[in-house]
Amino acid sequence: MQVLPDGSALATVEDISNIGMVVLFLTDEGVSYYDDQKINVPTGKRVMQIGTYKYMTRSEMEKTVPIVQIME
Repeated sequence: MQVLPDGSALATVEDISNIGMVVLFLTDEGVSYYDDQKINVPTGKRVMQIGTYKYMTRSEMEKTVPIVQIME
């Protein structure tokens, strides 16, 4: 969806049970995100929540979304 100045990425989930949910992928060494990138979860791995992130939308509404990481 959008890359933040620190390299982290806000993404919209396309999973059947969570369609439209916004999550944050933290920046990671060796991984570069770009706007509108599709992030796929490799077979045998899953996405786990590791925290929360607060941000202000363009319409000045505060949002809190899960910070997620792809894990074994």
